[in-house]
Amino acid sequence: MAVARAVASGTLTRGPCAVCGALKVHGHHGDYSKPLDVVWLCPPHHRQLHVFLKGEAMRTTKDQRGGLSHSELRWLATKANVDIRSLMKAIAGEPVRGMAGIRVKQALRKMKEVS
Repeated sequence: MAVARAVASGTLTRGPCAVCGALKVHGHHGDYSKPLDVVWLCPPHHRQLHVFLKGEAMRTTKDQRGGLSHSELRWLATKANVDIRSLMKAIAGEPVRGMAGIRVKQALRKMKEVS
């Protein structure tokens, strides 16, 4: 409800899907203690994220995620413009082909430089 009120009042601006750029979006909360800190995702990508989080990510340890928390993993995937599965494969040392592989490698390199 807080997001809907903030959008209606103009406090929060609805953005395009962080994955594909679609305009019909939902606000995804990575942390419910920050109600207005949302990632905008189209319904299919929002569903895909929840399926992923309930499946693979919940069965992994922080070591298997390269020391990343679930929130950091989502943030990095969004910033790198790749799906979370490709990011998880790269962290596990599996090959990720094409542009997704290039973007994942660049994002991981930048993250290592910052930490």
